[in-house]
Amino acid sequence: MIESLLGVVDPMLMQSEKVAASGMGDAGQVASAQRTVSMIRVTHSDVAKKLAQSKLTLKNHFDSTLEKIIEDYRLISRALLQGAPAQLAGVASDCE
Repeated sequence: MIESLLGVVDPMLMQSEKVAASGMGDAGQVASAQRTVSMIRVTHSDVAKKLAQSKLTLKNHFDSTLEKIIEDYRLISRALLQGAPAQLAGVASDCE
């Protein structure tokens, strides 16, 4: 979403630069707007990097746990379908 908004702002900034260069606009306000947009870009980039790192950390931390949960789910489902309480007892003892 930020990228699409910045895509709209970029042409406006370029037009503002032209107006300021012609002497009809305030160059200080254009410079301030450019700094603001630059800060938004830096913040967006930083947040995107942190999000990617967090996703990787979450995957690394919980991936093996998730695999174990899925394995247990499949074992329990098979046991229920086959009516084998002994298999379920084995799963329960693994959890203790």
